[in-house]
Amino acid sequence: MGKVILYDEDCPFCRTLSAFLSRRPGVSRRDARETHAEEARNEVLVLDEATGEVQRGFAGLLGVFEGRWWAAVLRLPPLRGPLSLLYRLVARNRRLLFPPAPRPIRCACDPDPSLADRIGLLALLLALAAGTALLLARGTGLPPWSALAAFALPLLAESPHAVVILGSASAVLLPGALLSLALGPIPAIVAGAAALLAAARMTLRRSALVARPRLFLAGTALGYAAAVALLLLSG
Repeated sequence: MGKVILYDEDCPFCRTLSAFLSRRPGVSRRDARETHAEEARNEVLVLDEATGEVQRGFAGLLGVFEGRWWAAVLRLPPLRGPLSLLYRLVARNRRLLFPPAPRPIRCACDPDPSLADRIGLLALLLALAAGTALLLARGTGLPPWSALAAFALPLLAESPHAVVILGSASAVLLPGALLSLALGPIPAIVAGAAALLAAARMTLRRSALVARPRLFLAGTALGYAAAVALLLLSG
């Protein structure tokens, strides 16, 4: 008897995370679509087979690590609230963040994010991009306006997918931007190249998910080309 993680098999990130968690002794995983598709559509479920108790979402994930000191720290109110909100934004927007393979029939486990969930995620990603841009500008000596403008240009595609790509590329670039404050522009340049490759890969993967894939692909590619040109010219 142990704990069973009931997860969304359609979600690439959920598959990876549940596989990692199930390596712990006494922890297994099961595709929620088989028995709990409706209940697991917006959050992961963790079933305690000994008691029959079901924990949901962020609390359920912490329950997998019951007894660890750091799990107790993450349950403290100053951390639990923000982390639970972050989990909610990721879990309910997982089809946007981690799109599954195309399928003709909608799954009962598909999340149903509210407008607030969608806006919250996009605002978080845009804040990450803006913060990274300002750090990059400070570490490389670029004018802040040019860095912010460069990060905004990829949004020419006018799609939530473009914001996801921009935020993900910013996360790749963030360590280089931080190191550039102490070590000069080289770490930012290296991280920037990796971020552009990551953005290009995500753009190609997501091009089939939007209503006008060619326009989306062309707009995002044009945005990143313009961003690179602006950063080079302003430097």
